[in-house]
Amino acid sequence: THSDSSAADLTADPIARHILVPLDGSILAQSILQHAVDFARIEGASMTLLNVQNENETRGFFEHTTPRDYLLTAMRKLQLSATIVESHVITTNRNVVEAIASFAEQSETDLVALATRADSGLSRLMRGSVADGLLRQTKLPLLIRNFDGHF
Repeated sequence: THSDSSAADLTADPIARHILVPLDGSILAQSILQHAVDFARIEGASMTLLNVQNENETRGFFEHTTPRDYLLTAMRKLQLSATIVESHVITTNRNVVEAIASFAEQSETDLVALATRADSGLSRLMRGSVADGLLRQTKLPLLIRNFDGHF
């Protein structure tokens, strides 16, 4: 589902060969990983883990690790169950949605898998949503796991 009214392209290859999983270091973001692995296994797809750091806001580290080490740890765990897994950290001055959409396009991504909160109304307007932004920025299929705040 996309925000514009253009018709879906039903001539495209429906098999996802490359799945992009944007991760921000949060438990919420990581909750999509097993679903993405399951999907990759069914489709025979490769996976790319992506972390986007904003040049103006980044501190270059998470609570107990760096973005690169965080992705490498996640990647090692996934390599036991997924076909091909690679990881990338991007530092940019663009917003996260633009950076993910651009990376997805350049890396020939077939599917973007991510988790999001079940925000609505004012909280969604104030915080924004990467998933919502990607729905508006790209025509790529999205696998979205929507949480209501409870784990």
